[in-house]
Amino acid sequence: MIIHEITEECFKKYGKVIDSIDLTELISTMQTVEIPADVVYEPSISALEELKCATELQQKTYGELPIQIGWCIGNNHKLNAVEYHRCSEVNIAATDAILILGRQQDISVENTYDTSLMEAF
Repeated sequence: MIIHEITEECFKKYGKVIDSIDLTELISTMQTVEIPADVVYEPSISALEELKCATELQQKTYGELPIQIGWCIGNNHKLNAVEYHRCSEVNIAATDAILILGRQQDISVENTYDTSLMEAF
């Protein structure tokens, strides 16, 4: 699988890079957490949601709708599931990560997905 850069044209169909918000405080806070051996998902972390940039994210990316800021943290060594969202999601990487993305429009009428259509960034 080819791993593209998020700056490449092929990323645009999945979203855009948000570079108008200073996320330094958020990333610094996330980097203080010890990374567990397994993957842990926490959808809402008050320490992250109380940061100054959280308000700016809410205003600029979600039109002031309520948001949650959490994390998916750990060392993932396998790909054993695919999920999809019906709304926008902002991903902020505090460490190197690979996103494997596909389009909801490619889900078949049988609710299956041909993973060969996915792209890595």
